[in-house]
Amino acid sequence: MHGVIGSASGGDPYLPESGNGGFDVTHYDIKLAYTPTQPTIRATTTVESVSTKALAAFNLDFAGLAIDAITVDGRAATFRRTGSELTVHPARTIRNGAAFRTAVVYHGIPHTV
Repeated sequence: MHGVIGSASGGDPYLPESGNGGFDVTHYDIKLAYTPTQPTIRATTTVESVSTKALAAFNLDFAGLAIDAITVDGRAATFRRTGSELTVHPARTIRNGAAFRTAVVYHGIPHTV
């Protein structure tokens, strides 16, 4: 199955660099682990979404910390990061209208924005 890459922007004229195209998010879940005496955190953010087109890849906004792994529906995904834009390539094309779950595992020292 062939698919497209979801856009790197949600299309908002006032915040053109926010959001992404090709899917609608239905739920976010963040699991965060830290030790108060240490500056480093470890976390997993899980994003539940529904595709609005067949997706061979899609983008997420992700600034800052180091990414350890990404899975889509439990399968390892490849990714490329350019600045705060993360392009995720799932192991399989996501069908138009399909619900899917993306998990991003990451770590690092958070900075004030």
